[in-house]
Amino acid sequence: MKWKKYAIATTASAEDVVVAVLNDLDITAIEIEDYKRVPEAEESEGGFYEELQPDLPDSDEARVIFYLDEDADDAALLSSIRTELDDLRGRCDIGAGTIAVSVTDEADWRDKWKEYFHSFMIGDILIRPSWETREEAMAQIASYEQEAGTVSPERGSEMEADEKLNPMSSVGTEMTEQVDETVSPKRGAWGHGLSHRPPLREIIIDPGISFGTGQHETTRMCIEALAENVTEDSSVLDIGCGSGILSVAALKLGAKSVAGTDIDEACMESVRRNFEMNGLDTGELDFYVGDLTKDAALQDKVGEGRYEMVVANILADIIIGMLPQMKRAMKKDGVLILSGIIDFKEEAVLAALTAEGFSGTDIRHNGEWVCIVARQ
Repeated sequence: MKWKKYAIATTASAEDVVVAVLNDLDITAIEIEDYKRVPEAEESEGGFYEELQPDLPDSDEARVIFYLDEDADDAALLSSIRTELDDLRGRCDIGAGTIAVSVTDEADWRDKWKEYFHSFMIGDILIRPSWETREEAMAQIASYEQEAGTVSPERGSEMEADEKLNPMSSVGTEMTEQVDETVSPKRGAWGHGLSHRPPLREIIIDPGISFGTGQHETTRMCIEALAENVTEDSSVLDIGCGSGILSVAALKLGAKSVAGTDIDEACMESVRRNFEMNGLDTGELDFYVGDLTKDAALQDKVGEGRYEMVVANILADIIIGMLPQMKRAMKKDGVLILSGIIDFKEEAVLAALTAEGFSGTDIRHNGEWVCIVARQ
């Protein structure tokens, strides 16, 4: 289905009155683009997280956007909007007040992001989107590395982890081998100089509107840490589960069971869909919606002392506030895997872990992001 997109060029200070004009004309589905900063912590339920704040230009420009069906007769409506905008000019600075009209295809808009998500490897795990076949994924990775004459950027950071991942393979020890640790142009698509060798595990992921494709540094480090720590006896709690990629990875790595939480209800459908695509049992999904720091009913559902492993790929300040609940959910001597931590928050998280009685921390970095593995 195609839509007409109408973008009114205005100012951030006038966007509310422009929205009011549209509301009076029965236009209620409205999108606003501006350079306003998010509210400070005391004004925002989610709090103020430095790592999420963009470097914004000093500008009062804004766009108020709405959509109509491509076949809609918009002449009378646009005439009314322009009349109202002209009337506003005498009362406030509405900026240019022009209306740009374009046509957008719903399918193109919905699927545009897929252009930027392609198959890649983490250790011996192939992660591919649902719209690429396994054969396409393997050919794509091999082709990239052949053209580059070396391993792909996605693979470079995993080379060191490969040797730790392979021994845990459920496929069998015959596929694990002693190899030269040197990264050379002759190394193949799967990282060990064996471009013909398929990955030992595969994760199919379709994040939909939920966070989590595995490409982000924090997700990759979490999967590497899971690979190093998951055993067949592991029950894993995935806090901030998003698309469910870490839960899927835990089960593919041999975990006995997984459970998860997220504050976004849309994640539950993403988790179910990704479990189904990976051939995992969806009969009794122990995934829940809610805020583990505040929701007593959710805390009861998650339970106490139930999990050998807790993984949380969320923001540092949320991790710090949730540590008591994470500790409560873990078994004694359990493993805690934390990421989503920007480097300038590392010390604060480490201090909070110490205060909660965690020790034996293993710290790894990827770019500006940090992953911490700790034990009670």
